[in-house]
Amino acid sequence: AALNEVKGYKDVGKAMDARAEKMSDEFFKDIFRMSAFSDSIVLSTKLNPIGLGLITVFSGIIAHRLLHQGLYTRGAITKGKMIHTLEVAVGAGLIKAYELERKAAIYPRILLDECLLSDVFALEAQGKSPPLRRQDSDGLWHLHILHPEMIEMIRSTSTSEYESLDRPYMEIGR
Repeated sequence: AALNEVKGYKDVGKAMDARAEKMSDEFFKDIFRMSAFSDSIVLSTKLNPIGLGLITVFSGIIAHRLLHQGLYTRGAITKGKMIHTLEVAVGAGLIKAYELERKAAIYPRILLDECLLSDVFALEAQGKSPPLRRQDSDGLWHLHILHPEMIEMIRSTSTSEYESLDRPYMEIGR
């Protein structure tokens, strides 16, 4: 489960709900869920390597795109059971992500909970995921949304207008 809070952007819910409805009808229907309420975006996946890859990449893409609009995100990705439909998001996974976001992600970043770090490192070691994480000065791990490989993934799904905005951030992220 991942919870991302968007600072300064209360209308993000409508856009995310529309995107979630489109995605729920496609390949992601049984693997990936996304919904929004108030200033929060909730993502959930099945607990497997594909799900972990999806949730980290989508969280990074969302945070990166919002950054280009001048909006900062705080959030957390963790493991936990939950029920997540287009109408409902409830469960221990959501509560855990919420608590991490509130207590530990005190400035804009998407934390990776300690309980899934070994899974993240395993994916990277197997070559199934680039190193899209970074350890902060407080010892906590978070998504590295400015990593050059993250930016390349974003570029592959973006319009040319959006791509032109990436260059300054790519230099900062190295």
